[in-house]
Amino acid sequence: MVEGSLAFASLFVALAAAQGSLPGTARSVSRLPLAFVENAGQWGEEVGFRARRGGTTLDAGREGFLLRLVRREDEDTVRGAHLRFAFEGGSAGSRLAAREELPGVHNFFLGEDPARWRSGLRGFAKVAYEGVWDGVDLVVRESGSDLEYDLFLASGAGLERVALRVEGASGPLRLDETGSLLAPTALGEVRQPRPSAWVETGEGRTPVDVRFRLLGEDRFGFGIAGEAPAGPLVVDPGLVYSTFLGGSGTETLK
Repeated sequence: MVEGSLAFASLFVALAAAQGSLPGTARSVSRLPLAFVENAGQWGEEVGFRARRGGTTLDAGREGFLLRLVRREDEDTVRGAHLRFAFEGGSAGSRLAAREELPGVHNFFLGEDPARWRSGLRGFAKVAYEGVWDGVDLVVRESGSDLEYDLFLASGAGLERVALRVEGASGPLRLDETGSLLAPTALGEVRQPRPSAWVETGEGRTPVDVRFRLLGEDRFGFGIAGEAPAGPLVVDPGLVYSTFLGGSGTETLK
């Protein structure tokens, strides 16, 4: 089952990286931006957009996003882990949308039935959950070798209403001494560094002290140290899992 020429290129890069050599063509492909590809029926209806590189896949669905990690242990053993980030208390009127269309198209030829084939699909640099909480947008994007999700709060929107539930972790969430949020998995911990946050003003960015809050063993939110700032707020936590990105040597093409 083949996800078009781009899937072949991605597999070639992962295999070359695992072997310690990247020819010039593969290096060029490895620098392509991560694309969130629209779902036109080639995947299950729970997937709105999918991004994949190496052993890492992110599925953006209407009520959250799913991070799937795969790593080859040896010639006969492949291990995996799933982490789903589900939005709690979200707005019924929220909308999942794509932003910043990327050049090129993506083709999917699944099985031998042409009715299942899809071609000419678009890829995007970002997916946005618009109005996921009242006055709050959440945008998922690539940043270097990692993924980030940014929270954009309109002036007066309460950060305390933002809550996410993490499903699939192998143990309780915890905060380390730096304020990072750690989610254990069978492949190691996925870390979200202490958020960067700021308010945009006419004079530039004014930093805001935002921290993670544990709301239970599998839930977290955010809190502001001190008085809530006036004006639109941006919160940027990040997701660090580069151990898994682009170096598995395996890809399941489906």
